[in-house]
Amino acid sequence: MLNFISSNTIYLATNLFRIYVLYKFLGIFFEKTHIKNGLQLFLYLLYYISNSSLYLIFSNPFINLISNLLLFFLLTFIYEGKTSTRVVSTVLIYSATMILESIVYNISVSFNLHIILEDFTIVVSNLLLFMIVVILERIFGSNRILDIKPIHWLIIFCIPMGSIIIVLTAFIANYSSIFTIIIVSVLLCINIMNFYLYDVIIKYYHNKYEKDLLIQQSNAYLNQLQIIKESQKNIKILRHDIKNHIYSMQEMIKNNKRDDLEEYLKTIFKYIDVKNEYAYSGNTEVDSLLNYKIYEAEKLNANIEININVPKKLSIEAFDLSIILGNLLDNALDALKKSHERRLYVKMELEKSILYITIENSYDDVINKENDIFLTTKKDENNHGFGLNSVQNAIKKYNGLLDITCDNKLFSVNILLYIDNNAQNIKNN
Repeated sequence: MLNFISSNTIYLATNLFRIYVLYKFLGIFFEKTHIKNGLQLFLYLLYYISNSSLYLIFSNPFINLISNLLLFFLLTFIYEGKTSTRVVSTVLIYSATMILESIVYNISVSFNLHIILEDFTIVVSNLLLFMIVVILERIFGSNRILDIKPIHWLIIFCIPMGSIIIVLTAFIANYSSIFTIIIVSVLLCINIMNFYLYDVIIKYYHNKYEKDLLIQQSNAYLNQLQIIKESQKNIKILRHDIKNHIYSMQEMIKNNKRDDLEEYLKTIFKYIDVKNEYAYSGNTEVDSLLNYKIYEAEKLNANIEININVPKKLSIEAFDLSIILGNLLDNALDALKKSHERRLYVKMELEKSILYITIENSYDDVINKENDIFLTTKKDENNHGFGLNSVQNAIKKYNGLLDITCDNKLFSVNILLYIDNNAQNIKNN
């Protein structure tokens, strides 16, 4: 009787932990729900109560399997998505669960462990499922900008792996039922808190990164506003004196002073030319960001070449554009600071709903590359190194392509974005 109560208690504790695993799993397949947090929590709790009650009442593997599949499938309707996605996610999670339970059970039997197999299998298989879901979340989860180093992953997974060892020890040692329940419950709570804290830290750095981008975007707009003000001021002064300038040029023409006229025109063009204005496509987002960044390259005495051919409006979010151009130009500027030649080439062109972006810069530093992945060369690796990853995530939103080459001391980044700009222009008009 005591073992029966112990087994059911362990199942209830493990099943509660499993709810958290399912919550993280669904976050991989579906976008965030529009349901309020309170209602969402209630529905997950209702799922837990229904699922646990059916298990305790019937204790029939076939009934439990069917009820689990059906209840989980209904749970997916909390989120927005296709029916095919709901079916695939349901089948996938329960296939993984059954495979892990089979593996744990067979290993336990083959090693002839004197333990309560059902309880041990449930606890360990759920811990393993949790680890797999977290890995999948890091690989396929949306809006992930931070790459975790292998050593950090190893440290993170020491907790669930250590939990499995402790659970195995507790079952083999044949501790009292109450003590085993306490151990299992505490370990499951520790695992939840461990990965919850990890998610909080990831979210903190994600928000900090977005805040830095917004500050950069704001500074770029302010810089562009200053350029516009200066341009308007020069044009206003020139307009005021235009009659005198025309009279002077007429006299030069009458007296056949061609050289003087050319020099005079050069002076006028130089006067109306605005400092720090390198891009003037008419697209505020593009011009402001390029002018802001390229001014920094100008201060490095870099040889700058710009070719911008884009419309005033692009059907790409300003935030995504800031991520792509901002990060790539920041990387280029860092390379130019260490380069002797200091050459920067920027090209943007829209052709048939395809936006082409090319950024090339000279470099003298060593390129860190591992498994076709470019790594940061900055000393503070914890706060850097995820810019290129963020660029790749932004490019994926537009089904784009990214190509990076580096040879002959020239680092080249080529980007192709598919954007339906014609539809956007019609909408704007």
